[in-house]
Formats: sequence, C-alpha cells, structure tokens
Amino acid sequence: MLASWFREVPAYRIAAFRVVLATTTLCNYLPVLTGWLLEAAASPATSASIPWIIHVPLPVVVGLLVLAWVAGVALLTGWRPSLSAAYLAALGVYGYAVGNHSHNGFLHLLLLALVVCSADRLSLRRLAGGRDTDATCPAWPERLLRLQLAIVYFHTSIDKLFSPEWGLRGLRLTHLESTRVLPGIAQLERGIAAAIAAVAGPLSVATLVGEMGIAIGLTLRRLWPLAMAGNIAFALSLEFLLVPAMFPWDLLALMILFLPAADGGYRVRLSAGCGTCRAQRRVLAALDWTRRLDLSETVADRGPFAIETPRGRRFSRWRAIGLLPWVLPAPFLSLLILLRFGSEAVGRWTLGFSLDDVVFVVLPLAALLLLPGAERGVARAAFDQLAPAWNRVLRRAPGSAECGDACPRHRVMPRTVR
Repeated sequence: MLASWFREVPAYRIAAFRVVLATTTLCNYLPVLTGWLLEAAASPATSASIPWIIHVPLPVVVGLLVLAWVAGVALLTGWRPSLSAAYLAALGVYGYAVGNHSHNGFLHLLLLALVVCSADRLSLRRLAGGRDTDATCPAWPERLLRLQLAIVYFHTSIDKLFSPEWGLRGLRLTHLESTRVLPGIAQLERGIAAAIAAVAGPLSVATLVGEMGIAIGLTLRRLWPLAMAGNIAFALSLEFLLVPAMFPWDLLALMILFLPAADGGYRVRLSAGCGTCRAQRRVLAALDWTRRLDLSETVADRGPFAIETPRGRRFSRWRAIGLLPWVLPAPFLSLLILLRFGSEAVGRWTLGFSLDDVVFVVLPLAALLLLPGAERGVARAAFDQLAPAWNRVLRRAPGSAECGDACPRHRVMPRTVR
C-alpha cells in the first residue's frame, strides 16, 4: 500500500487543480491579503495574534505584495509553481499573524503549501494546447491533498459537535443572514433561511452525520462518487447561505483530484478533413486539461454533435454541451470563480454592493442542461438556432477556412432554386 503513494500517475490532474487554485488565489486570496497587509502596515499599533510579530514598513509591504501578484500569475501559468506557491503560503502566514483571522482561508494556505510538493512541470499553455498523455508525477502530493479534504470534513464535524454555535441544536442555523440582492434570488434565500431555522436541530444533526460520512467516503475509493456528490452539495450550500468566499471553491477544486485523467474515455467523433470539425477539435482540446476526451481523427457521423461516455451512453445536441462541464471541470470551474468574484468586484465598484449572486443564475441554467427533458423544448430550439451560428464562427478560424466541410454533419448543401 505504501508503494502506491510513490508510483507515477498522470500529471494533468494535479496541474489542472493548481490552475483552479491559482484562479481563486488571484481572484480572492490576494485581494483580501493585500488589504490586510496594507492596513497592518498603516496601523502598526494594531494588536497582532502573535505578540512578538514584527510589523514590516509600508514600502517593504508594497514590494512583498507586488512579488505576491507576480507569484500568483506564475502559479497560474505554471512557471516555477512550487516556488510561487511557497511564497504565497509564507506571505499568507504572515498576513494571518499580523492580526487578521479567517478560518475559511486556512484551507487555502494548506493547499498552497501542499502544491509546493507537486512535480507536475506542466504549464497552462501545455495543458490547454497539447494532446500529450504521457506526463507523469509522483502520486503522494495528490494523495496528501485528498487526505486533507477528508481531514477538513472530519474536523468540521467534530468542531460543530462541541461548538456552542452549533451542537445538536444548530443555533447557527437560526440566524442566517440574507446577503443576496438580485430580485428572486434574495427572496429565495430568505425563504430557505426561514425553512432551515424551523428545523435547525434535526438539520444540525444531519449536517454532523453528513460531514462525518463525507470524511469517511473520501478515504474509501468505492464511496468516492457518493462523497463527491455530498461535497459538491455542501460547498454550494455554504456559498449560497453563508458566503464564505474561498472555502467552498477550494472544496470544489479538490474534486478534480478524484477524477480519472489521461484516459480518453469520452469519445467525440470528428472528421479529419472537415474545417468545422478541425476547429471544434481545437476548442475541445483547449478545454481538455485532464485529457478525458478522445479526439482522434475519425469520420464524423451524420447525426448532431455527440459525446459517447466510457459506458457507451451517447449524449447529443444540447445535452452533450451540458456534459462538458462534468467531463472537463477545471476550465469551467475557473470560469465560475472568475464570474463569482469578478461580479462581486464590479458590483462594489459600480453599484456599491456585491453582485456575486449572478453565479446562482448561471448555475441553475447550467444544471438544466442535464435534465431528461432538456433536449426537448426550449433547450433543443436554442441549440438548433445557435449551433449553425457557432459553426460559422468556427469556419472562419485560422486553419479551418482552407478545409472544406467534408463530413456529413457540417456539409453545407447549396440551395435549390425552384
């Protein structure tokens, strides 16, 4: 069993996780840390959590923060990622030591520290632009990250059990604050908060049992699917009801480490001589950071765009598009993180309040794509209208115009004049 920790595994999984972690670092961790350190430098008399901590002068703090933003970009692009993660983690430790506390941010520090151990050596350009599947790295950093997630759930379950704010009565659930502002979303949040307060005790017990169950499930491979589903539900409920910034997104990013990589299990039929198929292949290859898609040059069939799963199930049209975020979670999760924290920043700058609830308009719409009836009705009509326009855009892409639409799916038939 110990030997399995040191065997070689595909490096694409931990590299994709690193990119998502870097996205959260740039969108939330560094802006918050910048504010903390600048405030501490401007007010050295502020009490620190460690009495003997040395307050760094403002010019030095500015220099450290500039290096931190450079390190964040380097972590994202894959240039010296271990050194960048080590610097960001060390600066974060100092930021917490000067008197600012956020227990939700401690997990992010731990993840940055564990990424230091990674040896994937994969840049973002190679992840998004290559089709190689032979890059490997030792398994133990991945396993430590998975173990860390299990520890988080074990700790939160025990902590809630003995916390006066939680316990078996669930006092914390009786005073959930409403933070949403968009019409409909705000009313939905208040309604859910009122319903939760009415059953705070039983729900608190269910939360304790659920968190312990997720912790156990994450350590047993056979229970991974159930534990992953529980983790996703828990993270989204935290983000919607408590708005703890980075924490739920770190939980979601860790799910990438529980998925297969470099297996090419999902088959997409694309023709080698078709310009539109060639452009589609480039787009899908750019999103396939963990090498889950089989984009080998074959002959496209006559039906609509479709994806065939490893078990032989076929998703076509709009449902195939809706399957992509589940097959290729890393780029879509990065996009959601940008949407969540970007809308918050834009809302505060322009309107004076956050617009981060925009993400809860996007997520339900995205979830509708996988409903059994989603391919019919409005979704099917939207696909039929948007697909031809998207294909026309692809046909204008460099390297596609010189290839005719030779496959049955994209062949443009001339109009007949009667």
